[in-house]
Amino acid sequence: MSRVPGAAAAAARILIVDDERHNRQLLEVMLGPEGFTLASAESGAEALAMVAQHPPDLILLDVMMPGLDGYQVAARLKANLATKNIPIIMVTVRDDRDAKMLGLNAGAEDFLSKPVDRAELKVRVRNLLRLKAYADYHDEYGQMLEGEVGSRAADLVESERLYRATFDAAPVGIAHVGLDGRWLRVNQRLCDLLGYTRNELQGVGVQELLQAAEVAGEAESFRLLAAGTLERHVVDEKRYRRRDGSFVWVRVNMSVHRDTEGRCQHFISVIEDITERMRAEQQARKEELKFRRFVETSHEGICIMDDRGRLLFANRRLEVMFGFEPGEMIGKSRFELVGDDAGTPLQEGVTGQTEGSREYRLRRKDGVEVWALGTADPIIGEDGVRDGTFAMLMDITERKRAEEALRRSEEQLRQSQKMEAIGSLAGGVAHDFNNLLSIVLSYSELLADDLKEGDPMRADLEEIRAAGMRAVDLTRQLLAFSRQQVLQPKIVNLGDIVVGMERMLRRLLGEDVELSSSGATALPEIMVDPGQMEQIIMNLAVNARDAMPCGGKLAVDTAEVFLDEAYSAAHVGVKPGPHVMLAVSDSGVGMDLETQAHMFEPFFTTKVIGKGTGLGLATVFGIVRQSGGTIWVESEPGRGTTFKIYFPTADRALVARASVPLPGLGTLRGSETILLVEDEERVRVLARTILRKYGYNVLEAENVGDAILLCEQHTSTIHLLLTDVVMPRMSGRQLAERLVLVRPGMKVLYMSGYTDDAVMRHGILDSTVAFVQKPITPEALARKVRESLGSSSAN
Repeated sequence: MSRVPGAAAAAARILIVDDERHNRQLLEVMLGPEGFTLASAESGAEALAMVAQHPPDLILLDVMMPGLDGYQVAARLKANLATKNIPIIMVTVRDDRDAKMLGLNAGAEDFLSKPVDRAELKVRVRNLLRLKAYADYHDEYGQMLEGEVGSRAADLVESERLYRATFDAAPVGIAHVGLDGRWLRVNQRLCDLLGYTRNELQGVGVQELLQAAEVAGEAESFRLLAAGTLERHVVDEKRYRRRDGSFVWVRVNMSVHRDTEGRCQHFISVIEDITERMRAEQQARKEELKFRRFVETSHEGICIMDDRGRLLFANRRLEVMFGFEPGEMIGKSRFELVGDDAGTPLQEGVTGQTEGSREYRLRRKDGVEVWALGTADPIIGEDGVRDGTFAMLMDITERKRAEEALRRSEEQLRQSQKMEAIGSLAGGVAHDFNNLLSIVLSYSELLADDLKEGDPMRADLEEIRAAGMRAVDLTRQLLAFSRQQVLQPKIVNLGDIVVGMERMLRRLLGEDVELSSSGATALPEIMVDPGQMEQIIMNLAVNARDAMPCGGKLAVDTAEVFLDEAYSAAHVGVKPGPHVMLAVSDSGVGMDLETQAHMFEPFFTTKVIGKGTGLGLATVFGIVRQSGGTIWVESEPGRGTTFKIYFPTADRALVARASVPLPGLGTLRGSETILLVEDEERVRVLARTILRKYGYNVLEAENVGDAILLCEQHTSTIHLLLTDVVMPRMSGRQLAERLVLVRPGMKVLYMSGYTDDAVMRHGILDSTVAFVQKPITPEALARKVRESLGSSSAN
C-alpha cells in the first residue's frame, strides 16, 4: 500500500463551485497558501463535468445557484459509485437545522456558513481530507484483507497488526459502533480524548454515562444508515463529559461497513476534537456580539459594501436615516440609494474618492432631504486586494437647519442694522432740510403777502413756494423711512381702511389690473395713524402696478394671525403674540434676492430715470416700523411679489384719549408775550419775524441757559413757551418742565423737524401736548400759537 494519508492531504486537489466570482476568488485566496491544487466552476453543470473528467479530493459547494443547486449536485455525486466518496463541504448563508438536514440527505459531509472564517475553513478542509485519506486507506486495507483472507493466513495476521497499529495511531478518535449504537471497538486516541481506558469505553456502563441520550436521539439515523438510505451521518457539534468532569466538543462523522454481500456489519464513527475551535468560535461570537452592540447602538449610520457597491450590512441608525424598514437595504446597490452622481460616502468609498469627513446632502426613501457628515474607507483583505467599503454617516440635518436659521437671522439683523443706519442718516438730513425749508417757505409767503394782487413777482414766489412744498413731501417721506415723523395713532379697524380705499385703488391701478380684496369680517383693532396706513396701501399698490406693465392681478387681504415663538426666532424684530396681517400680492415681474436686499433703501429703484424717486417702499418700511409693525416680502422673478405686514393688536388700556375738537378761531393775531427758544439762528429769526407780524411780543433765546435767565428776569407775564424739541445740553421738554415750576400758568408749544424715540418716550407726542412740525409757515405757526394760547385774542 503506497498511499500515505498525510501526503495525500498535502497534495489534495480541491474543486470550488460557486456562481459568484467574488466568492470563488475569496475561497481561492484563503486556500491558495496551503499548497492545495485549486480548480473552480461557476455552475452545477460545469462542476459535474469537471468531476467526471478529473475527480477532486474535496469539493466546496455553494448551495444557492441558478440551474442545478448545491443539493442537486451533491445528490448526483453521491449517487455515482465513482464519485460518492468525494467529501463535500456545503457553503451557505443559511445556518439552520432544515438546511443541514437537506445537505446531509444529499450526502454532504460538512457545512460552512457565510461569511467564511479562514481559520475554520482550513481546519475543516484539512480534517475532512485527512478523514478521507484514512477512510480510503481503511477501505483499501479492508479490501486487501478480504481478498487475501483465504490464501494468506500469515499475511492476515500481519495485516491485522498493521490495521491495529493504524487504528490506534490515527490522530482522531475512531469507534466501531454496533447496530444498537454501542461502541464495539475504540482506538487509543478516543481513550485519550475522553480519559477512559479501552475496556471502560467498550463497557456498557460508561457508554450509558456518556451517550445514553445521544443513542436514543440518533436511532433514526442508525436505521437509515443500516438500510442504505443514508450513506453518511454527520453531527457537527456534540458534547461528551470526560472522566475528570470537563467537557469535550467533537464532530462525529459516521459511515457504514458492509460485508461482501452488502449487509451492514457495523458503523465506523470518526470523532474529531473541536473543543479549541468551539472556544475560538465562542470567543468570536462574543466579539461579534460586542461589535454588533456597538454598531447597533451607535448614533452614526454604518454600512459595509462589497467591491461592486452592494450593501452587505447596514445598522438600524442608517436604515432610519434613509427611511427604510429593518433589513430592507441589504443587497441594494448604492445607486438605488443615492443615485448615479458622485458625492456621497456610499459612492466615494467604492470609487476611492475618500479624504476625511465631509458634509453631504442626501435624500431619504420618501424624498425628504437630509444632511449627513460622512466618511468611507476601503476594506483591504489579507492579500492586499480591496474587498469592499466601510462607510459611516452622521445625521446633521437638525444642525444644518439650525445653522441656516441662524444665518437667516444674522442676515436679517444685518439688514435691520443697515436700515437703522440709513434711517438715522436720512432723519438727520431731513431735520436740517426742514429748517431750510422753513426759511424758504415762510419768507416766500411773507414776501407774497407784501405784494399787490397782479404783481408779476407773486407768480415767481408761488413757483418757489410750490417747489418748497414738493421738497416738504420729499422730506416727509425721508422722515417716514427713518421713523421720525409725527404720527397721530388712533384705534382703527384695518379691514375698514382697506374697504374704504377700494374705489380710489381701482382708479389708481387702471382697467388692466384686476383688484380683489378679502379678509376677516371682525378683525381686532390696531393702534396706527389712519392716514399713514392709507399711505402704506397706496404706495404698495403703485409699486405693484409698476411691476405689471401689461396688467395683472392685485390682491389686498387682511387676517388675524398669531405669531409664535418659532416665527419670532426666525424673523428679527418680531414679537410673539396676536397680530393683524395686511397682505398685498401682485402677479408682476417679481424680484430677485439682490433687489430684495436693497428694496427698502431710500432712493433705490429699478425704474428708469425720471419714473420714480425710490422712496415708495422706503416710506412704507419707515411707517410700519414706527407704528410698531414688521414687514416681510416673498418674491421670485416671474412669479410676482407678496408683502406681508404685521401689526400687534391694540391694548385698549393704553388707547390714547380721544382728542376734543378745537373751537373755531376768530383771528390768528394776538398780543401775548412768547418766549421763543431755538438754537438754529435762521429759524429763530424767522419765527420771531412771523410772531411779531401777528402782533405778539417775542422774547428770544438761542439756548436753554438764556431761556432760564430771561424767564427769571422778565417781570411781566410770559403767556407761551415756544421751544425746539432737540437742543444741546437740555431738551425742550426738560426746559419746559423746569420753567413751568417758576411760571405755572405758562402754556407750552413744541416745534421740531423730526422726533426721535427718546423725545417720544418723554411724552412730546401725547395728545395733550401742543406740537408744530417743521418746516413752519407763517399761517401754520400763527394758527398753532393761537390754538395753544386759546381762541380769544389778547387785543
